[in-house]
Amino acid sequence: MARPRRLPFSSYLAALVLLFVATAAAGVAYGKHELDGDARAQALADAQASARQASAAVTRALNELAGEVAQVAATPHLDQTFVGGCSLKFGGVGPFGEGNLDVVRPNGTVACSSSPGKAKEGFKGAPWLRADLRGPKLYGPMDNPVTGTLSVAEVAGLPGGGAVAGFVDLVSLGPGLEASFGGPQELEFLVTNARSTELLATSSDPRRWTGAELAGTPFSKGRGSLRRGVTGTWRIFGSSTIAPLGWKVYAGYDEARALAAISKSFDQEIFIIIAGLLVAALAAVYFSRRVTLPVERLAKAVRERARGQRATRAEVCGPTEVAVLAEGFNDLVDEVEQEFHQRQRAEEATRMAEESYRHLFSHNPQPMWVYDTETLKFLAVNASAVSHYGYSREEFAAMTIRDIRPPEDVKAMEATVPVAPELERSGPWRHQTKSGEVIEVEVTSHSLDFEGHRARFVMAENVTQRQAYERQLREIALRDELTGLANRAVVLDQLERALAQAPHRQRLALVLCGLDHLKDINEAHGHRAGDSVIREAATRLETVVMAGDTLGRLGAADFALVSEHMADETDAISVAGRIEGVLASPFKVEGKELFVTASTGIVLVDAQRQAEEVLRDASAAMHQAKDAGGARYEIFNSTIRERAVARVELASALRRAVERGELRLYYQPEVDVTTGTCAGVEALMRWWHPVRGLVPPAEFIPVAEETGSILALGHWALQEACRQAAEWRGQAAAPPQISVNLSAHQLALPDLVSQVTEALDQAHLDAGSICLELTETALMQDVDSAMATLGALHDLGVQLSIDDFGTGYSSLLYLRRYPVDYLKIDRTFVAGFGADTHDEAIASAIIGLAHSFGLKVVAEGVETEQQLELLRSMGCDLAQGYLWSQPVPSSELPSTLRAR
Repeated sequence: MARPRRLPFSSYLAALVLLFVATAAAGVAYGKHELDGDARAQALADAQASARQASAAVTRALNELAGEVAQVAATPHLDQTFVGGCSLKFGGVGPFGEGNLDVVRPNGTVACSSSPGKAKEGFKGAPWLRADLRGPKLYGPMDNPVTGTLSVAEVAGLPGGGAVAGFVDLVSLGPGLEASFGGPQELEFLVTNARSTELLATSSDPRRWTGAELAGTPFSKGRGSLRRGVTGTWRIFGSSTIAPLGWKVYAGYDEARALAAISKSFDQEIFIIIAGLLVAALAAVYFSRRVTLPVERLAKAVRERARGQRATRAEVCGPTEVAVLAEGFNDLVDEVEQEFHQRQRAEEATRMAEESYRHLFSHNPQPMWVYDTETLKFLAVNASAVSHYGYSREEFAAMTIRDIRPPEDVKAMEATVPVAPELERSGPWRHQTKSGEVIEVEVTSHSLDFEGHRARFVMAENVTQRQAYERQLREIALRDELTGLANRAVVLDQLERALAQAPHRQRLALVLCGLDHLKDINEAHGHRAGDSVIREAATRLETVVMAGDTLGRLGAADFALVSEHMADETDAISVAGRIEGVLASPFKVEGKELFVTASTGIVLVDAQRQAEEVLRDASAAMHQAKDAGGARYEIFNSTIRERAVARVELASALRRAVERGELRLYYQPEVDVTTGTCAGVEALMRWWHPVRGLVPPAEFIPVAEETGSILALGHWALQEACRQAAEWRGQAAAPPQISVNLSAHQLALPDLVSQVTEALDQAHLDAGSICLELTETALMQDVDSAMATLGALHDLGVQLSIDDFGTGYSSLLYLRRYPVDYLKIDRTFVAGFGADTHDEAIASAIIGLAHSFGLKVVAEGVETEQQLELLRSMGCDLAQGYLWSQPVPSSELPSTLRAR
């Protein structure tokens, strides 16, 4: 039986080649379809990213515009700023290349404009003039009455009416976005309203299309992201929303351009397939002649040998060698294919990285460039660098990084940067734009190889405004806000520096000057007047300062002068005299003339000391001058320090005196001048210090007034006097009334009436058993409040007395208005009886005046029968003094009264 004829191996090979070519063609067609989709997706992603960047840039620009408007609106005395001329400047923000800034009066007229040729045109009827503008608000789009173009406006109201309005032209927005984010793809940008029915800005023919309706245009009839732009070109559009306005930004990528590279690649692949087909055919013929035929001859020879026929000699070694050759060939094919795929993946990764880097570099909003580290020449710059610095790419290509530095900074530059770290952040550096403007930047850089050059990549951040703010904050931190002088921290620092060098130079002096009675000016004329006095005083004191001295403000009315020019006390006294001289002339405040004096404390230092210690000593000397009446100076010495330390210790001990039971009340009788009987007693406070013994009231009462401890002392005295009155009640020699002194601090308490009521209730006393004594000074500090409080006490039934009458204001007004029952003639007038007829006349006048108002009179300090007779002849009602008894403890008072 004949064996079936087999097709030759070359036929199988040809069929295999045809199958491979057909498969490759189908794969190329499918690949083109997939690549077309990828290209569209990539173009959409690029357009979407550009749209987001554009919307973010518009948002930043509007925020920056709002900041500029708010800054102008916050300018102090803005209504006076433009009297001498208008100085507003504004040239747009971000992608808004054009605009203007106007200050508008309430009637709509322009007070100042950054467009001087349009400055007289008004905004009468503008809705935002009637709006409640407490902060910048956005309006638009609207026609700008100054430029006549479609604009948006940030408007901030002014305290006195009117507004500050910043306009940016929408005509300039489209070209601005294209210049910043169009990139090499030449994207088309459109900005529409929230419903995409009106075109607000476009990068294509902006003056024709700005403000146009989109209904009926090719753009409104597109499908998905593929639409025709306003120029009719099919584009792949990405979009993003501008948050503050709700507008939409569209960025369009040319569809034909996006698919051009894929079409070109497809044509090349078709050519490769056809060429591959021809090569495969030739290879099949070649393989058939050089491989298939020898193998067939070998097979024929084997068959002939098997049949015993004579075989044709062939140049082969046998089937084993052929199999080994095939296995080796297959291994080689596997290795080549694996290496090919690895190289393909590496090339794809490199291509993607280069595209990402190129995209980030080109579209980054921060200025970026690459320069040669040897020649310093620019090798590449991005669009933001062109925009920020004003040079074109061609100009950058001919420049070095020295050319963007100010001339005075070039000498400080290093010629190369071979030792710069791989990644470095440095600055701020000063750069100069093409227009000559000097800006401050911080840069981030790293080394790289770029097109065969050792190069440095740089990203620059403009920090000019931030640096200005930081300098302003440092200035604020070192300066007193009201006067502009150095503040406490600066004064102490300068004093510390000077003290550290004191052993190596002449004497150092600290002069502490405190304005007297500034509190009275604030209360009488208001704090604005007080601030004016402080500013004027600072200006005058600056004339006293010599070169190298430091003048600062430490507190409300305290100024400090650190001087290194005082050799002795004579120089110090001279400075104090100059201070007195510059403050002598009247201060003109709000049309009034005010006279201000100062108390000055001076410390001379010739050894190294701590600044706080020197300031403490100067403060002690200044307060010594104030305690002596003010309008004088004191040079610090050991006595002042001892007095200050003793005063602090006394104040500290006084705060614990009540709880430790160290206070006592002594009582001095008040005698009826006519009958000689006891009409009442005055409770006088005494302090038994555990170490010092009896402390005089004249020593601790002022300290209590100054530190506020007088409130606790006064409350205790009121309760103790009521308790003691209750204890005496029913005794034969019990006084009918107890007088208790009230301080000005107590009179100002809102619950004083409640305290008095509580003390009376606890002791079960009638209100008439207590008489409260107040000084004229306490009554005059807050007349309205004092009158209300005294009225409530009088309605309660408490007796009221004015102590030390004639030594204070001696105003007849409060005798008529205040519900008082007694006047007390000060002991200084009684002591002058028989020696000074003026004292007798004053006492007689006080008695007559009091009686005319229906008041009783108590004379203090009566020590002789002659004084008593004179008072009796004047018609005085009551008297107290050593003639009858000195103040005695409560335990001795009954026996003293019985003896009388």
